[in-house]
Amino acid sequence: MIDYIGAIGEETTVTIKTLNGDITSKSLAIEGLEVSSAHDPNKCEWLKLPRVYSKDDLPVDNDEVSTPERLKEWGYLNSIADKFDGRRKLSIGILIGANCPKALEPIEVIPAQNDGPYAFKTKLGWCVVGPISHEDNQKIVSC
Repeated sequence: MIDYIGAIGEETTVTIKTLNGDITSKSLAIEGLEVSSAHDPNKCEWLKLPRVYSKDDLPVDNDEVSTPERLKEWGYLNSIADKFDGRRKLSIGILIGANCPKALEPIEVIPAQNDGPYAFKTKLGWCVVGPISHEDNQKIVSC
């Protein structure tokens, strides 16, 4: 991803702490990136990101990707289904976390119904959080 956008980073190591333990790995620290919504070019507002860390191999569980078809399973999310890519196999280019609250700040919310997911719109687009399937082995998805 970093090569794709032409950013230059400084080699470093990062430790990610989760419920499953700590993982330390090599990464690139990048300063000065700005992002905007790819879905709303008429309202293009750029957000400056704090220092970000990049890895070539961010793991993605494609069963957790929101697709238009999956969102339409939940009728109350039909209005935003077309805002999501139809491909299930995506690569993650960058993760934006809690250290950039303006990127995650909700400006519109669709509340959950019947134990389903909820959705919220940010300056960068829509996010869905919660079960994305009616199946017993429901996956949890987020933006």
